[in-house]
Amino acid sequence: MFAGGWGSDTVVDFEAGVDRFDLQSVGVTFEQLQIIAQGTSTIVHVPDHGEIVVLNATPSLLKAEDFLF
Repeated sequence: MFAGGWGSDTVVDFEAGVDRFDLQSVGVTFEQLQIIAQGTSTIVHVPDHGEIVVLNATPSLLKAEDFLF
């Protein structure tokens, strides 16, 4: 679970279709997220709240179903 203003968190073992990012407390939608590649990782920028660094993942790996809103 991520709460507003957390800064930057790193996820080292995300498994698509199994794990979920809980963003229910920050009031954003999937469309508001900025998901970009950075090297072998993916950065999920949550406007006005922070970012999630997902190691060893490509942006195409992350789908709306991987998030709770």
